[in-house]
Amino acid sequence: MPVTAALIEGRSVTPPKEPQAPVLVKVTRRGHGKISTGVHDRTYGDELYADGETFAVAGDIAEELEERGFVTFVPVEVAPVSKEKTKIKDE
Repeated sequence: MPVTAALIEGRSVTPPKEPQAPVLVKVTRRGHGKISTGVHDRTYGDELYADGETFAVAGDIAEELEERGFVTFVPVEVAPVSKEKTKIKDE
């Protein structure tokens, strides 16, 4: 492990987390204007998500935002599989 300022100063060093799969979340009224989209405008500042907007975010971050009441999970709808067999036309 390389020597870093944190180690020299005696601070604890936590290893980075493994990235989690993204999930869909929807912003609640409580989260309106509190979650950044990651876009910054020089004139207006950070762009923020509004109430009712849906976006994808890593699973661990989504759990933390849900605990704070800022988002709810959006259930993923799976399209039903047709039981009919597809026929291939011979030309």
